[in-house]
Amino acid sequence: MVRGKYEVVFHGNQYLKRGRWVNLKQVKMKDIAEALGISIVSVSKALSGKDGVSEKRKNEIIKKAEELGYYKTATKARTEKFIGVIVLDQFFSVNAFYYNLLKSVMIYASFHKYTGLMEVLTPTMEENLTAPSFLRDKTVQGYIILGQVEKKYLKVIENYHVPHVLLDFFLPDENIDSVVVNSLDGVYKLTKDLIKRGYRDLAFVGSVNKFEFVMLRYLGFLKAVKEVKDLIPLKYRLIDREGRENLLPINLDISLPDVFVCSCDETAYGLMSQLNKAGIKIPHDVGVTGFDDSSYAALCKPPLTTVKVDVDKMGEIAIETLIENMNNSQRLARMISVPTNIVIRESAKKK
Repeated sequence: MVRGKYEVVFHGNQYLKRGRWVNLKQVKMKDIAEALGISIVSVSKALSGKDGVSEKRKNEIIKKAEELGYYKTATKARTEKFIGVIVLDQFFSVNAFYYNLLKSVMIYASFHKYTGLMEVLTPTMEENLTAPSFLRDKTVQGYIILGQVEKKYLKVIENYHVPHVLLDFFLPDENIDSVVVNSLDGVYKLTKDLIKRGYRDLAFVGSVNKFEFVMLRYLGFLKAVKEVKDLIPLKYRLIDREGRENLLPINLDISLPDVFVCSCDETAYGLMSQLNKAGIKIPHDVGVTGFDDSSYAALCKPPLTTVKVDVDKMGEIAIETLIENMNNSQRLARMISVPTNIVIRESAKKK
């Protein structure tokens, strides 16, 4: 893995650099004028060395400009290159798959001599179609959208005509570069392995209508199941989310299957917590699997069987694809699918 420092901006107004928070918002002459209660013309004359402003007033203006970081902002704009990352609020967690993916993006941005700036996209911002500040302020040369956003929101920020890449989702009817996990194949291989090891009654856990990647994982599950004739017919598919955000308790008022195939590690962790509290033994009474091999997998008891995603490779490809796009906007967009590996642990072993 490439080593390097990465810098993150929260809500578009600051970024952490070498342990110090630095103001990102570009300081303009208007800001200096408002701070001193004078006209922009006076500020312009003082900073450009023109006549028309007293020496005292000129010194006041120069001092205030230095306090607000006007000269540093101007220098930064000339010497630093920025790549932005938009992350949906509900996806950003220090324990989640998206945190590791974000970290990988920031590290590879730094390796290519770009400063990475992150802005959290809140539900209110998305609903109000509010573009990230780094687009409104024209700070970045390109940006990555991490996690699936509403199509109408994407249309709004595309009006800024800044090169961008979709990370961990794609839009089949749009000509946009995207880097995704091979979700269908990952769950297909996992389900085939479960069947091979003796599981015959399987249930899928995930809200397939909420996210494209969950639908693909469900299709991979169905593909594997339909290839085997002697399986118990699928009785149910359980939802795990309300809207795009809150995880729901899994309905356990059912006859338990042999194994629950969950759409992600976070869902598997929540389900296993419920099962453990209910006195249902894993994997003796029922098996559980996840997807991502994120920090949630490490929290599961017993250890979680899951599908490992190479987040380091995803971050590397996303940054390289974005830089290619920035250097040649006329090139054809493409979708790059990153392969996965099955990780067998205690939560789903042969019965």
